[in-house]
Amino acid sequence: LFSQELESFAAFGQATINLTDTFRLTGGLRWTRDEKTNGSFTRTVNNVAARPLAPADETTLGLEQKAEAVNWLLSAQVDVSPDVMLFATASTGFKSGGFNSEPGASSRVFNEENATTYELGLKSTLANGDVTANVTLFQTEIDDFQERQFAGLGFVVDNAGSLRQRGV
Repeated sequence: LFSQELESFAAFGQATINLTDTFRLTGGLRWTRDEKTNGSFTRTVNNVAARPLAPADETTLGLEQKAEAVNWLLSAQVDVSPDVMLFATASTGFKSGGFNSEPGASSRVFNEENATTYELGLKSTLANGDVTANVTLFQTEIDDFQERQFAGLGFVVDNAGSLRQRGV
């Protein structure tokens, strides 16, 4: 049996400023607070025949996970022509931590994950609107990556360190 209480609060805003007819900047901020409290986990094996094969009985009470983050976005866009737009964006993201309820977890608690993403791209409409051609180069850097792993009966989440994703 697993249970928890969650309170999540967020406030955000975004604005775009047109510096010229063809160049604009967009900025945004988001504040998030997640509180997971009263987490409890109880496992009892009642079948005597299954006890040698089953994980031991366990009771874990009072699990808590609190996290707060301010994330941002900054983007610049330029219209090269009425049909072609170039952009560059940098932004951050956040995913709160939580609790594992499956047997085999190295820890009942895992921490939040934070990411920073960079993008360069082009969006276009060609051939009188018959063709759309878009391309984006991106890189995302993640700290405390939340990795899901199969642990016998189900999945558990652990923080697996940092990683970088790149692509087109």
